[in-house]
Amino acid sequence: MPRLSWPVYALLLCALAALLYAPVGAHLLDTHDADYFADSEETLRNPSYFFSADKRMPGRPFFELLILLEYAAWGDNPRLFHWAGVVLHAIAAWVLALSCFRACREWDGAQLAGALFICLCAPFQAVQWISAHCYSLVLICSCLSIASFVQYVDKGGRAAATGTVLLQVLGIASHISTAAIVPFALYIAHKKRALRRGVMSLLGVMAVVGLMSVLGIKTLYAVAPQNMIAARGFDFWMAAENYLFLWGRLLRSSYWIPVRPDLIGGGEIALGAGALCVGLWAGFRSEWKGRAAVVWIGLSLLPPLLLQPEYVRSLSSGPSRYLYLSSAGMACVAALFILAGRNYARRWVGGQWSAFGTIAILAMLFTSSWYSIRKVDALAYYTEARHALAVGDIDLGIEQMMKALAVKGGILNREDLYVRLCPMLLNRGREVKPHLDTARRLFPENPTLHMYEQVVRSMDGDTSSLRYLSRFRSNESVRKAIAEAYHHAGRGAYRQADYGRSVAALSRALSFDPNRPRTRASLRAAQGALQTDQ
Repeated sequence: MPRLSWPVYALLLCALAALLYAPVGAHLLDTHDADYFADSEETLRNPSYFFSADKRMPGRPFFELLILLEYAAWGDNPRLFHWAGVVLHAIAAWVLALSCFRACREWDGAQLAGALFICLCAPFQAVQWISAHCYSLVLICSCLSIASFVQYVDKGGRAAATGTVLLQVLGIASHISTAAIVPFALYIAHKKRALRRGVMSLLGVMAVVGLMSVLGIKTLYAVAPQNMIAARGFDFWMAAENYLFLWGRLLRSSYWIPVRPDLIGGGEIALGAGALCVGLWAGFRSEWKGRAAVVWIGLSLLPPLLLQPEYVRSLSSGPSRYLYLSSAGMACVAALFILAGRNYARRWVGGQWSAFGTIAILAMLFTSSWYSIRKVDALAYYTEARHALAVGDIDLGIEQMMKALAVKGGILNREDLYVRLCPMLLNRGREVKPHLDTARRLFPENPTLHMYEQVVRSMDGDTSSLRYLSRFRSNESVRKAIAEAYHHAGRGAYRQADYGRSVAALSRALSFDPNRPRTRASLRAAQGALQTDQ
């Protein structure tokens, strides 16, 4: 990799981030985003509210300050917030590369690690979710704090020591997972054989400040999000299982998403056990340069173990925000392996061919990451669609599902997607037919899709379809599902001013399930509109 000046390198990282993550601007707000916006709105009216323990989302003051400044600049525009997350991710990659260079003085490895970090799939949620942008701040503060610590170890100086502690505090004020840098700093001092009095004093200050900061947040902000999901006790075996689970999730979602996440199951624990064993073996090889990166991965996966074990195991499939910090270590390991392969190839095939091989590997990694991030993008659209449908916003749910469906790839459970999409499309009248035909062609054995097909045919006057559906009147769950489908079909016909068809569909819905107040109200409206129209 050619040596680039740091400003040029920053532009390269921004270009990579734009290519990979620019589409996240089309995503919606997530669960806690509105709460952060409400807190920011209140703070703009009353600045003292910023320090209140009664905020909706307290406990991360430095991150809350960033959200406040962004909200003051462009309001609640989700697109600009998402793009700001992409920029923050690029800054984190640049700081990671700079910190690696300060620690090892190797241009190639440091700049390659930053570029590979941009391409990782594992931290996608921390880029996409506005409320998870705190992890980018944590990595920035952690890297700068470690770089300042290394400078103190090498050269001493009060400014370096002060910078180390101040950056640590800012990181903890973004997220308490920053506490992982204390044992990592101890490892760095041990590796440099610099456990002298001054260094040990600084490590002691870091440990005390870190502990006091974490305890202060837990005490002052009892309703902080991290407190609400913190474990009430400690189960060693469950924690060990979750630790292996996180290792496996990190490895499986680094630069590729090979299969649908919902098909992995318990294999992630076995994969994590293998990854941990390899990491321990590599970590004890004193001559290997990647020991620090492996130690960082291991330490940065520890903070999630303080959460409720059931919460960790219930994480949604695919990438996770809890993997953001460990992904930095994974990028460093990947960079070292690529450079080791290049150096090995130079001895056998010469510099030119080794350069071609390195470029080919990087191109493959970037391509794999691009396609995998698009797949994860589809999974995010799918999740947003389900949330929208859950709160009754059918049009928005359909829109997001269509976006998910437009992304090619095998990460989505497309059968489940069609099962959820088709009844919603009944609200748009005959628009459902081409999608339902496609779904039936792809999944001919699915009974739910077959039921929707019979509902549509019966609406078009096919009496055999209505007789087929009537066979299930004694099956309560199927009967209610049929009634729901007719209800959506009736609403769709009403929206298209086809009031006769709407009355017919809503009447059939009530014939299958009379206990539907919403359907009765819709039927009265359709009958009134029909009479007025006549």
